[in-house]
Amino acid sequence: MATLKSTDRPDLPDDRFVPIGRDQPLDFEAVTAHLAKSGLVLDARFGARQLVGGLANLNYLVSMNGEFAVLRRPPSGPLPPGAHDMAREHRILSRLNAGLPEAPRSLHFCADTSVIGVPFQLIEFRDGMTIRGDGLPPQLAEPRLRRELSVRLIEMLARIHAVDAAAVGLGDLGRPDGFFPRAVEGWAR
Repeated sequence: MATLKSTDRPDLPDDRFVPIGRDQPLDFEAVTAHLAKSGLVLDARFGARQLVGGLANLNYLVSMNGEFAVLRRPPSGPLPPGAHDMAREHRILSRLNAGLPEAPRSLHFCADTSVIGVPFQLIEFRDGMTIRGDGLPPQLAEPRLRRELSVRLIEMLARIHAVDAAAVGLGDLGRPDGFFPRAVEGWAR
């Protein structure tokens, strides 16, 4: 999969972004200083642009070392245990790409909450359509396109589940034994 260079598309459509909220600010200078210690360079001219969508985690498009990347962070405030686990997500995305090339790679993880107040990671940017909420965008109004999207979704879910977790270094992830009884017990609470 080709990487989209930040110089390829300096002016992405405005409908992909929302203004960075005052209640969830991003300290771009702190992130820039932190990444510089690892030899990663953020483009200050491009800045950070908060992407539309996301159900809870905040996603910002940045230009790092001349390529687009996405900075992902959990929302501010208290979080339930295990929710928005950037370390776990980083571990999975750092390895999953070896068995599923469509999965974006995690490029950097920061556990140091003194940088922006929460752990965060940078992942590869993958250009595409974000589908959010309970409705489809107007571009998918045609039934043929909806069917194609549904088929592609099912095929991708099957490919994700076909990845050999042990072969990509994720064999010890989670607790697969007894999953269904635990899930049902959780639903019943």
